[in-house]
Amino acid sequence: MRRWLVPVLVVALVLTGVWGFLQMRSRQAWELQAENDFQRAFHELTYHVNGMENLLAKASVVNTPVQTNKVFNDIWRHSYSAQQNLFALPLTDVDLTATRNFLAKLMSFSYRISEESAEGKNLAEKDWNVVRDFKEQAAFLSGELDQMQTFVFDSAIRWVDEGSPQTAAAFGAVEGNTGQITKNFIMVEDGLRRLPDPSFDGNTLNVKVKPVGISGNDINAQQAVAKAQKFLEGRDLSNFQFNTEALSQGEIPVYFVEAIPPERDARNVIRLQLTRKGGHVLWMLEERGVGSSKISLEESIQAAQEFLRTKNYQNMKVAMYADFQNIAEITFVPVKGDVFYYPDAVKIQVARDNGQILAYDASG
Repeated sequence: MRRWLVPVLVVALVLTGVWGFLQMRSRQAWELQAENDFQRAFHELTYHVNGMENLLAKASVVNTPVQTNKVFNDIWRHSYSAQQNLFALPLTDVDLTATRNFLAKLMSFSYRISEESAEGKNLAEKDWNVVRDFKEQAAFLSGELDQMQTFVFDSAIRWVDEGSPQTAAAFGAVEGNTGQITKNFIMVEDGLRRLPDPSFDGNTLNVKVKPVGISGNDINAQQAVAKAQKFLEGRDLSNFQFNTEALSQGEIPVYFVEAIPPERDARNVIRLQLTRKGGHVLWMLEERGVGSSKISLEESIQAAQEFLRTKNYQNMKVAMYADFQNIAEITFVPVKGDVFYYPDAVKIQVARDNGQILAYDASG
């Protein structure tokens, strides 16, 4: 063997080891971030359901339209946020129809009551029966989530071990833990189905069991990367590496795509989820440090509106907005006539240091 070949092999082995180490670090960073996101979504879900239970109890004693309006506006906000948190959990293989219907119906009912109370109307007698049924459902769900929260904490179960087999495998699921939370949610579903189902006028927000409105042909992993690159047009993605990480086989089969910067800094990775059918982007997230605010909330909203325009959204109105650590989060809702279609809401996060779009969520 030539003498020069030994150093070359040594260098090759070292480079291979470094590459493997960087891959492992990137994967660990993604896994940690995903676990934190799932935990936050679950804690916030529990918080909002607890809030709904307390407010429904309070609704039983209010006696003026002004008080009623305030209470049911707050119930609407909690039910809307709870829906968003529920969809953020890795439970794509679990039938959550009863839970989703409960949240959707409560949001629809509370919106109608808040509108009527704003006109000076009091609750009708039949509405009190609906409030009673919702209160019973909320109390049950709140208690179950509180117990589940304690169970997850005491058992040190990871959320990344839940969900579809493909998702769990992508995160290196720990054998023996997978499915524990899933089983708890199945029991919650069974319990909710045994409770009275509120029936009321104006219920137009029932959850669809099967997703609709997703058009196009099935795409492969390579096409998913191309779709992600198209969605991220306008960003400097020079030398970024695009990977597809997992394919979920839940209600909406999806691809997970990550764009990794040349320096392989996990803090600047851009992640997207696209539907397998048609390659529609459900959400996008770029996590980076945001500096001090240099643009106003109004300018942030304008940046989000311009972004939606480039994605061919029309008739989108601002439903709510908030500012947290120099990041503006704006929720847009499509409007047709005087009707706001809240189930089709889109969330946008804007960095207030430069107006960049950090996150997009159209997952429902």
